[in-house]
Amino acid sequence: MGYRGWRGLMVRGGGDVILARTDLLVLDIDGVLLDCSSSYPRAISAAAQRFVADLGWRMDGTLLAAAETGQWKRAGGFNDDWALTCSALHFFMSKAAGAVAAARAAPPSQGDFLAEVARLGGGPGAVRALLGEPPPAWDPERITRLCCSYYAGDRCGAMFGFPAVAGAEGPGLCELERPLVAAARLLRWPGALGLYTGRDDGETAFALERLGLAGRLPPGRVVTSGSGMRKPDPAGLAALARAAGEPAQGLHVGDNVDDLETVRGYAAQPHGTRSATAFAFAGVLGGTLGDLAEEAFRSGGAEVIAPGAAQLVEVLLAIRRAG
Repeated sequence: MGYRGWRGLMVRGGGDVILARTDLLVLDIDGVLLDCSSSYPRAISAAAQRFVADLGWRMDGTLLAAAETGQWKRAGGFNDDWALTCSALHFFMSKAAGAVAAARAAPPSQGDFLAEVARLGGGPGAVRALLGEPPPAWDPERITRLCCSYYAGDRCGAMFGFPAVAGAEGPGLCELERPLVAAARLLRWPGALGLYTGRDDGETAFALERLGLAGRLPPGRVVTSGSGMRKPDPAGLAALARAAGEPAQGLHVGDNVDDLETVRGYAAQPHGTRSATAFAFAGVLGGTLGDLAEEAFRSGGAEVIAPGAAQLVEVLLAIRRAG
């Protein structure tokens, strides 16, 4: 079943009817409410480069470009950006050592490898299944600290509980994040509102401040990775639905494959193990998947595809005004 244009959106089947019935709006943060194109991808790239530089590699190129992180997101299972960085380093370090250019050039190509990762279901588990154990120099704790440091900079202590590594002090890349939806418009939504994010509690607190939403959402309406639920685990949607009183129709708005898979996993659960709320998915373009987003959402059967969250919110508000 194809897509058709409707109010500036692309809808599939009864997507317009779903929007009219939506009374619980669950949004992702990164790439949906916040423009993170200059923060997380660049932190991933910088951490990967710094890690191999500290190992003494010859720095004859860029190991993982910020723009390439979307390819890893497209493979699925990499909603955690730090886990993505660890897996990317596992891949490159398993191909070659000692020089960035050699690790880039050695087969398989990143694209071919990620196609196999996607075929196995995505995520770090698929990477390990394909590559086996990482080389001894691979250090996920060090990699994670580098990621946090480049992302948070001087906020690292408050956000993650440890100071930034030497060379990453000063303003972090998080300072470049900008709201994509005005809080005033979002808070005009008369239905229930919730957030389901892969950020931890410290990162989420920063995002809510940046968005102007700190203290503005009811208790239980924000699910972070600190809750023990991480997309594509559908338990986060169920928790938000219950916190909102289990309205009939929910809409999860996301920008990557894991967001879509969260909704599909939720729908596949037996009725007795999930909330009474039905969920559909709206994919927004221009987020972490970049130019890969529309094709990914079409092939995944998203009920709605929107140019951005701001446009989607305006359509939802217009529907409610019209009664």
